[in-house]
Amino acid sequence: MNEFQIIQKYFATKKLTQANKIAKIGDDAAVFNISNSMDIVQSLDTLVEGVHFPINASAEALGYRALAVCISDIAAMGAIPHSFLMGLTLPKISTAWLEKFSQGLADCAQKHNIALIGGDTTKGPLCISIQCQGLVPKGASLLRSGAKAGDIICITGELGDAAASLNYLTADKPNNNQHAITQLLKKFWYPESQIQVSQELRAINATSAIDVSDGLLQDLNHIVSTSNVGAEINLASIPISNALMSLVTKEEALKYALYGGDDYTLIVTIPKKNQQQLNLLQQQFPQIKQIGVITSNSNQIIDENKKPLYITGYQHKWNSN
Repeated sequence: MNEFQIIQKYFATKKLTQANKIAKIGDDAAVFNISNSMDIVQSLDTLVEGVHFPINASAEALGYRALAVCISDIAAMGAIPHSFLMGLTLPKISTAWLEKFSQGLADCAQKHNIALIGGDTTKGPLCISIQCQGLVPKGASLLRSGAKAGDIICITGELGDAAASLNYLTADKPNNNQHAITQLLKKFWYPESQIQVSQELRAINATSAIDVSDGLLQDLNHIVSTSNVGAEINLASIPISNALMSLVTKEEALKYALYGGDDYTLIVTIPKKNQQQLNLLQQQFPQIKQIGVITSNSNQIIDENKKPLYITGYQHKWNSN
């Protein structure tokens, strides 16, 4: 059983979700109304040592990343970060580690003007859980369920770097292209949360969005399945960094981009009628790339040659008892 099956079977139930009248469980963040003009968006992310980051990882980088990946969910909903809570489980107390961790956390918090408002600290294997709150105009959240046939599929940044960086996180052997490796590792530890660009995309009536945490195809499939549509992707248009291309073959780079995850860029769909507005926005944010189109072929993702693409990506899995 994988993590998505667990969510659907045990937690996406009426007894747990019926009070939420705006969005069903399953988007990047929860949405609920707080006033006549604004909705609150909430998201929770958990990072476990040895699963989401290597043992003895940089405390400063870990602090930054832990908050950044949760803020990414807020961006995917078209919201502005407001505040966060943190649950921190520590195997032991190290003042040096805590100093560096809190500094990385603060760097990310200050960059996005988001405040820590509470949490909990316990003893146990190293684990960081962060819950973020954001604000969005009433009814304006970007959900996974709004894509329509004919919509343009966009990505807000290069793909594959973070996944490829996993090969170098614990590597101690020298490499002739250390600069490129450093660039990949930066993408993993310091992901750029797409807050500003998501606001602009929401302003031109984006129909759906999701952040790329588990791989382009797997995350796009969440939009496709929830919206009951299909997608056609132009593989040649997928943005891949020069750093990644300098380290692996073109075929390997594309695999990282399609299946790797941890990029925390956004997949966003835009109505075809708003093409001119999108073109103007791309002048301001050239990292926005058009990579395909939403189709009416429900639950099918194909390439530009109409060949079905194998949908997979990272998933947590458990053995059944």
